[in-house]
Amino acid sequence: MKHLLHIFIAVVCIAVVAGCADNSRLRDHIDRAGRLADTCPDSAIALLDSLSPAINQADRATRMRYDLMLIKSRDKAYIEHRNDSMIAPVVEYFTGHSDPDLTPLALYYAGRVYSDLGDAPRALDYYQQALDAIPDSHDNLMLRYLIHGQMSDIYTFQHIYDKSLSCNRQALETTIKMNDSIRIGRIMEHIAIDFRNLNIYDSAAVWFNKAIEWVEPIGNQSLTTDIKAQFAALYLDEGYLELADSILKPILSDFHSLLNQYATHSIAINLYIAKKELPKALPHIYWSLSNGNIYGKRLAYGTLANIKIRENDIDSAIIYMNLYKLYSDSINDSYQVEKVAKVNAAYNYALYERDNKLLLQENSNNRLLIIILSALILVLSIAIIMTHRYNRIKRMLVDMRVSLLDAFGIGLKQSTQNIQSKDISAEDAINSLRQYDIVNLFIYEFGNPKNTINATDEDWRLLESAIEDVYPGFKNRLLSLFPFSDTQIKVCLMIKVYMPNVKMAHILNRSEGAISVMRKRMYKSVFNSPTAEAPQWDSVIHSL
Repeated sequence: MKHLLHIFIAVVCIAVVAGCADNSRLRDHIDRAGRLADTCPDSAIALLDSLSPAINQADRATRMRYDLMLIKSRDKAYIEHRNDSMIAPVVEYFTGHSDPDLTPLALYYAGRVYSDLGDAPRALDYYQQALDAIPDSHDNLMLRYLIHGQMSDIYTFQHIYDKSLSCNRQALETTIKMNDSIRIGRIMEHIAIDFRNLNIYDSAAVWFNKAIEWVEPIGNQSLTTDIKAQFAALYLDEGYLELADSILKPILSDFHSLLNQYATHSIAINLYIAKKELPKALPHIYWSLSNGNIYGKRLAYGTLANIKIRENDIDSAIIYMNLYKLYSDSINDSYQVEKVAKVNAAYNYALYERDNKLLLQENSNNRLLIIILSALILVLSIAIIMTHRYNRIKRMLVDMRVSLLDAFGIGLKQSTQNIQSKDISAEDAINSLRQYDIVNLFIYEFGNPKNTINATDEDWRLLESAIEDVYPGFKNRLLSLFPFSDTQIKVCLMIKVYMPNVKMAHILNRSEGAISVMRKRMYKSVFNSPTAEAPQWDSVIHSL
């Protein structure tokens, strides 16, 4: 019996050693597939599929490693994640078994999964956990770069451009350490776009120039043309149409070399509509309708609706406007889902999850958990009410836009007698305004480019008071259209007293182009219009 016991123990030990050896070899194959996923994800998936029969017999550590590399390979192959059933146990395992390489990687791919599932707050939380899980002594530069890039994309989608800029600056520091010239150029472009979205045009121009100067010597033509297309969009925003056209024209001649065709078609549409060159805009409109993403299609239908309104083709305009609203609602619905999730859960959700785990671990009573859940339900209820109210207001604004368009004579006929009577009233009002010293002070003193005298807050108050005397309730009617900023209100006051663009620019210490762009944007804000001209907003102000 004693000999049999020894034999049994020996067999068990041999089996254990053999099992460990098998798991070790299996992990080597899994790791090789993980490395292969960075360059050939399809081949990595095939290799992992071939290992699948052996995985069922492997230990848990090996199975979790396998699942993580399979998730990575599918993500690299652009296979959309449809649920979190595979990543959840992987994250649970690797957060309980800290590994300087695999723990942050598991958290990063949890972020990728929840990004695909549309849960931006949870994705951001996992990305931040992934950054925290990378040891200071273990500088995983590529993973840091990927995390910052994904976080920037989420913030950009949420229109939180200052945080997107912060993420891109951190990504730039990482790519410089990596000495990756192509990625450095791309991040410079993204930083420039962040500044453009923040309306800090001077900084945007500086970064676009930096990106071009960095990329051109490398010889990457696709990236160079993509950056130049975005630079053209910046000039378009500032009202420099000819500069934008001069940059965009050679790009459009070799369009298939572009990285971002969707954005470039949209830029071309906006440019040629602004230049009133409809034949040049039409090919880009039709391309966007056939091949564009949801944003390009919305722009194309909105532009066609405005064209048909000008052509007095009301039936076609209604069709295009309905399609424009359909795509706008789809985009806005997506934004609302994200905003509600962000407001109600971005911080509190992560805090609640940690508290919940702590409560479960400490086996405390459930009273605190019930309070937290009740608070979340209350916040969600308030968010649903606010979302419903927002949608009602949005529909009211759309109806108001249509009514105002009718009032301004766009798409509807207006009698000559009414127009003449309005002109006479306007002339009388101008004469009345010129009787106020403060109006003349703005026009002839503050607006004189040779003078360096600046208007004080009291001067602005007096100007507003003079306008209210002639146009009672003007400011209230203006603010009922949109919550304009102080600078925008000042521009509207100066438009109301028929002040030239150059004088407005001098008073506000801005360029004439910047004032024109501001007038266009106010029109777009009120009427949700993809295109606008500065005089259109002037007509609105003079009609109030």
